[in-house]
Amino acid sequence: MANEEQLALLRRDVVAWNQWRQEHPEVRPDPCGANLSEENLHRANLSNTNLSHANLFGIDLTAANLSHANLSTADFSDVNLSHATLFGSR
Repeated sequence: MANEEQLALLRRDVVAWNQWRQEHPEVRPDPCGANLSEENLHRANLSNTNLSHANLFGIDLTAANLSHANLSTADFSDVNLSHATLFGSR
């Protein structure tokens, strides 16, 4: 189940999300199972994030950092992953 506070911050402002990630490197975000369809997460730092079972339909992940993210069974239909970093993701 997704952490609602983290999810709200991610949806509200990617710049603030990235700043929060930088200030809290010990936290592993958990929007597991969240519906993020059609969101614009261009340049979002989603490294080490649990996105398993998430609905990512139509999401913009251009230049996003998804390194070491858990992407198992996430819906990647119509997702823009141009220039995204996927190193070590599963």
